This record gives sequence, C-alpha cells and structure tokens, in this order.
Amino acid sequence: MPTEQEDKLEKAGSHVPSQPPYTDYAEDKIDLLEYWNVIWGARVFICLFTGISTLIAVVMVLFVLPVTYRSEAVLQPLSMSWHSTLVAVDQSAMSKLSDLAGGNQQLLDFLSSRNMKQRLIEKYDLLPRFYKDAWDAEQKKWKNA
Repeated sequence: MPTEQEDKLEKAGSHVPSQPPYTDYAEDKIDLLEYWNVIWGARVFICLFTGISTLIAVVMVLFVLPVTYRSEAVLQPLSMSWHSTLVAVDQSAMSKLSDLAGGNQQLLDFLSSRNMKQRLIEKYDLLPRFYKDAWDAEQKKWKNA
C-alpha cells in the first residue's frame, strides 16, 4: 500500500524505489582455485613457451652475438699536491723512456702503470722527498700523523 509521500512523488514524475536493486555479490568474489585450474590446464603451453624462449636466448648468446670483453676500474682522485708531483715525475720520466724504448708501447705501458709507480715510491722512499714540508726528518715520521 503506497504512502502519501510516494503518491506525491509519483505524481510529480520522479520515482524512488523502496528497495535497492539486487546485486549478486558471489560474482564479485575472486576464486583462486578457478585461476589455478586455468593455469594448470595451460601448463604444457607455458612450459613449451618458456623452454623455447630459453633455447632461443642461449643460441643467440653463444652463436649470433659478438663476444664482448669488459673490465672495470675504480679510480681514486689524488689531492692536488699528489697529483701535480706525480704528473711532473711521470711526464719527465715518460719523455725520457719513450726515447729509450724506441716506441715499444707495451714497455711504456708497464713502466707507467700504477703498481710500478707505487713500488718505486716505496722502494726508494720518495714520499718524504716529494713532501719535505710534511715530513719530519729528525723523528722520521709525518708531521700531521
């Protein structure tokens, strides 16, 4: 039996339903078992696709792509005094060595390597000679240390 208010709304041309429309909440739920069954049914396709893709990648890497060698180095910047001293020593030594080596680049590369420079500096105790202001000759230790 309609109420007075519903009668007035119907006559005015607008209708307000008494109950909300029915929605099926069962369709909104996610069924993980159903998804698993779909994946399990396609397991042959998934395995074949993965295997063929892997084989193609291996063949490409081994036989098609060129071999690339790569090396990495960590560079440590020197302070300005270190840098200026070593560059001066390096430039004067390399200019003399290039004359003696007669253009043998391999020998020059070895002699200008960091390891060779470090061994020479340690063997002949050159740091106190390069940094006379920072070296205490009487106590035989660095002044700032």
